Amino acid sequence: MLTALSLALEGELLLVPAVAASAAGSIGGDLVAYGVGRVAGSRRDDARQGDGRIARAIAWVDERDEQWGPGLVVGGRFVPGGTTAVGITAGVVRFPFRRFVTFSLLGAALWTAYGVGLAYLGSTVFPSGWWVGTLVAVALGLAFAGLVRWRDARKRSDNDSD
Repeated sequence: MLTALSLALEGELLLVPAVAASAAGSIGGDLVAYGVGRVAGSRRDDARQGDGRIARAIAWVDERDEQWGPGLVVGGRFVPGGTTAVGITAGVVRFPFRRFVTFSLLGAALWTAYGVGLAYLGSTVFPSGWWVGTLVAVALGLAFAGLVRWRDARKRSDNDSD
């Protein structure tokens, strides 16, 4: 997304189709994840009967779906792997499809605006070429994802030692 939007801002691609493709890709990813969750959700009742981590997670989400749903559907895309996790979970717990699509559209608009802003910032900070900003954005994204994984592993390790 960032590469296409950066190229569009430099005039190498048309801006409107690049923005539309970004938003459509975001919504498409949400819908695929939701569909996977609906298919996987057919096994939800079996999983709920267990006493493991999955059963506890399903119970937690079921109790909070009205509270968490809108915010996570919109904001999940800003966390690495969040769109997939939120979409699948929404499908599994049978979050209402119309509400899911509504918040997916809002999230896609915000995500695309964020991408345009980052691409603009990158072209301003790195005027030598779109690829420099893209490499920095990818490096920052990977660093953020690594930091999140490290923190989660550390948290699990701390919980295991209790």
